[in-house]
Amino acid sequence: MSLLASSRDTSRWTFEKGAGFYDRSRIVNHFLSEWDNRILALKPATPLLDLGCATGRTLVKFIENGYTDVCGFDLSLNCLKILRGKFPDESPSLARGFIENLPYRNESFSSALLSGVLHHLEDPKEAFREIARVLKSSGKLFIAEPQFPIGIRQFINMILDIYPVTGDRRFYTPEIVTKIASLCGFRQIISLNKGISYILVLERC
Repeated sequence: MSLLASSRDTSRWTFEKGAGFYDRSRIVNHFLSEWDNRILALKPATPLLDLGCATGRTLVKFIENGYTDVCGFDLSLNCLKILRGKFPDESPSLARGFIENLPYRNESFSSALLSGVLHHLEDPKEAFREIARVLKSSGKLFIAEPQFPIGIRQFINMILDIYPVTGDRRFYTPEIVTKIASLCGFRQIISLNKGISYILVLERC
């Protein structure tokens, strides 16, 4: 993959190639399951859109917990094929594309998720504006992200500026995420920090 490729094209190439990684990795799933449980405890309203759903780790848990009006969206066709295979009788609504250009009507959803996705985005502002468009008035955006000490985060981001080979683009503090989102029609209503990760709940103004 060329280093001159856009971050989102690099991400798509990465996840097409390694679509089954998340289902196979016990360590990753153990770490990310905490995010899922904390988001579930916040009881997002439906209709719900899982952005960057990959092979459906979070989406499956919502369905197992009684959610029915949920949609999955991802840039990887291979990830979506794996997810569809988990529901042989009836699949949740799935779509493929980029978050910056969602194929949904205005005000279609009450909640949206970005779980471990934000650091892959080339332009968070563009994504936030598009998410705000498809959320209903007072709709909620749930964001879960890794969190690093300042020196480590700055070093990682410096490397990613030069060599975003896996599609990772930039890691943000919750304060920076809230500031960027506020320019796109969101306000923060919840911030949960736990060491190496954080969860934000933003409301569409």
